[in-house]
Amino acid sequence: MDGDGVAPVQLDRSGLGALVEQLKLAGYQVVGPTVRENAIVLAELNSADELPRGWGVDTGPGTYRLRQRADGAAFGHVLPAAGAERLGRPLAECRVIVIGDTPKDVAAAKGIELGR
Repeated sequence: MDGDGVAPVQLDRSGLGALVEQLKLAGYQVVGPTVRENAIVLAELNSADELPRGWGVDTGPGTYRLRQRADGAAFGHVLPAAGAERLGRPLAECRVIVIGDTPKDVAAAKGIELGR
């Protein structure tokens, strides 16, 4: 458990797919990273199959290049090129946010929840 008394949960590929499916059935708009127009962007997802598995990016000054990854990770990339402003509402108004699986991602999610 972390400091908030919440036990982390790790989902495999089918578990993540089931989570997205159940959220959609419950009427939630599920938003996550996906590949569109040679970039990883945030967009509404119809299924977990739309996550950018096996894709990453190389970045540098004035550079953003999509590239294949060998590991098939769903969240193995930097933040999407197009941010949350494209979602049509502030992240603070979203009821469910799944960002990723690193400690930095968890800290970002907690910051959004607290309105930081």
